[in-house]
Amino acid sequence: MHLPNGSQVFVEKARGAAINASKITAHANPVFTLTASHGLKQGDYILVTESSWPKLINKVGRVKSVEASTNAVTIEGFSTSNANVFPGSGTGKVVKINEWIEIPCVQDLSQEGGEQQFYTYQCLADDREQQIPTYKSAVSLTYNFAHEYDNPIYPVLRAADESGEVKVMRMYVPKAKEMRIWSGTLSFNEIPQTAVNEMETVSLTVSLKGDFASMAATA
Repeated sequence: MHLPNGSQVFVEKARGAAINASKITAHANPVFTLTASHGLKQGDYILVTESSWPKLINKVGRVKSVEASTNAVTIEGFSTSNANVFPGSGTGKVVKINEWIEIPCVQDLSQEGGEQQFYTYQCLADDREQQIPTYKSAVSLTYNFAHEYDNPIYPVLRAADESGEVKVMRMYVPKAKEMRIWSGTLSFNEIPQTAVNEMETVSLTVSLKGDFASMAATA
């Protein structure tokens, strides 16, 4: 058990050019065979932007190791070990997150959605209904943070809101020695919430795309 005190939330500020993956293996920590000039190193964060395995798109991972002689890069943060979902080997494209910017002075965060939905049925011989899990509802995460009109994160969030492009986020929880990573589309409301004797805040809402993942804080 741990407290989240001291945690920091970051949004991607800049990313590199797309890197082709000619082969992606089906493993708990998949291995990406990349172009020779990929430039990735241990600890870098990547976003899968394209893949022959649709369920891999928008997943965020971290470089666990690099084999320079074969251009093989092992990724942690997601698994491709289920052969029914990820048959054979895959291909795709990834981008490296080159720069991050911190959301300043987060006051509170909240989550909506993620509730399990069910199909309910009853057989003639049953005197009680039965349920089968179907899908989970969409998830959104909202961060309320201190308003400062000249904060450098504002242009970044405005651009992300306008583009609708999937962005990478991460949260460092020092007391748990844990890093959390995910991707989503960003909606930035820069109209300050104002109340007497209270800090003015604005909000960032993230519609989750890639899976939310947790891992050790260091690669």
